[in-house]
Amino acid sequence: MRRASLHMLLCQFAMALGLLLSLGSEAWAARPAPQAAVDLEAPPALAEDASLDQLNAQLDLIRQRVTADASDDLLAELRQSALQVQRQADALLA
Repeated sequence: MRRASLHMLLCQFAMALGLLLSLGSEAWAARPAPQAAVDLEAPPALAEDASLDQLNAQLDLIRQRVTADASDDLLAELRQSALQVQRQADALLA
């Protein structure tokens, strides 16, 4: 069961990363006009020994923040969050 949950987590991560990359390329190509300061709420930091449920919740937050009109700063923050989740998932595999 844990293996299946971990597989599902990694699949969700791959989908989130693909979405980030596709939106990132669209945002880069479109180059929207500069916006006023955006209030970016940092994602909650997870402990190194985070459970699969916590990692799934983090991925859900990342997905919710990705929008069609995302700015470059927001995409950079989301990429960092996704990398953090990936490191934690890799640690669970070890």
